[in-house]
Amino acid sequence: MKTKKVGLLVLTAVLALVLAGCSGLVGGGADKGKALVGTYELESMELKNGSQTQSISKEQYKQLSEQGNIHITLELSEDGSAVLTGITATGDTQKADLKWKSDDGKTITFTSDSESGKVSATVGDNGEITLEESQDDTSVKMVFSKISDKPGYYSDSSK
Repeated sequence: MKTKKVGLLVLTAVLALVLAGCSGLVGGGADKGKALVGTYELESMELKNGSQTQSISKEQYKQLSEQGNIHITLELSEDGSAVLTGITATGDTQKADLKWKSDDGKTITFTSDSESGKVSATVGDNGEITLEESQDDTSVKMVFSKISDKPGYYSDSSK
């Protein structure tokens, strides 16, 4: 269990760093994008590094969340701002302030204030948001499910 918790911390830190490296300024989405506003919580995560894969299932995340009061969240606000809240390898809370845009309600583009790129996400038929990013032989995939129509559901993840 300790290995999985450390893996979760590392995976969260990896995605936060990937997203923190994004660029640009993007406003909130069109009317279809407005339906995406709210708080999403991690459902599952997968990290691939070369030939090694580490996964956190919905059940494993739920167990870790309950044991350590850990909430990995993605918040989308109507003004186009977003906050990805996770934890570092040392257990500290880490937040990445982002901008988001969705013109069709099915894809989301996340950006930040730095100069290195954008991260795209897809919205599934059930409203889940899937973030996937690859760099060299490392990739991360995170799936978030909506838990509230308002940002800031957990006090530790609100702005």
